[in-house]
Amino acid sequence: MNNQELIESYVHEVGQRLPRKIRADIELELRSLLADSLEDRMDDDTAVHEFLKELGSPAQFAAQYLPNQYLIGPNLYPTFQTVATVLFSVITVVTVVSIAIFLFNAGRPENVLAWWGQEMAEYVGNLISILGSVTLIFAIFERVGVNNAKSEENWDPRTLRPVKDPNRINRGEMITSIIGSIVSIWVFLSLPDWIGTEGGGFFTNGYLEHTPWLITSWVFEIALKSIVVGNGRWTRLTRMLEVATQTFDIVVLYRIISGVILISVPLFDSGLKGALSIALVVILIDTLVKLFKMIVQPKSHPMQARSKAA
Repeated sequence: MNNQELIESYVHEVGQRLPRKIRADIELELRSLLADSLEDRMDDDTAVHEFLKELGSPAQFAAQYLPNQYLIGPNLYPTFQTVATVLFSVITVVTVVSIAIFLFNAGRPENVLAWWGQEMAEYVGNLISILGSVTLIFAIFERVGVNNAKSEENWDPRTLRPVKDPNRINRGEMITSIIGSIVSIWVFLSLPDWIGTEGGGFFTNGYLEHTPWLITSWVFEIALKSIVVGNGRWTRLTRMLEVATQTFDIVVLYRIISGVILISVPLFDSGLKGALSIALVVILIDTLVKLFKMIVQPKSHPMQARSKAA
């Protein structure tokens, strides 16, 4: 990392140990302090490292902005965040798999909406129960003096990890996705016999009522990702459009899952709808996470703000 990236990593690590309501202000204050103090020494690696060491490790620096009473302190919080994220992922995967197995074995429920509401209520209940228990355990660790401090006095700025820009894109992956959507549209428009629009065969005529919705979804995706590729990165506006597009995808998938038979073989029809149910759950969770990040995070990422200023 160069010195600018090192400073950004330090600010990021400090911010991760602060409450969200004060995080942005403290990061801005710290960034300003570092810029003023190192204005004429940004090319001097030794000076930058020594100044960061004088400020202390990110946990030490963040501690001065925290009240004396807190549930989980800055030393334990990064570990707690990692554990909570892993458990959230595990619970989500288990829920998705259990839903898929149920749909595969039992087929479509009589009341899809009521069944779906019950599954989601159980999922949220499991999250609250397990994550609440983890929070309690870490709070006890905090009270009895267990911490994750690693020789804070001997902390070295060179151990900081680079900060990933969440809005940066991989053009290759994005273009590949666009091509995939174009191919999907071509398949649905050019191969009517294969998808059953002539009646009979492996697929039923049930696909006909969903084709316009699917094509509309793919067109939205192509348009959005083309804009993102042109910009070279995600912006707040394109993130909002992404959430809107994924919400539309959820509606389309729900229509397909709760609609008529798609495949003439019942076992395969249940399997397809089970797979689509998994996709629906994954997209729903991803959409909610993105919406949450848009609400709680600053409108402009620090790295993006600097690139605009430059």
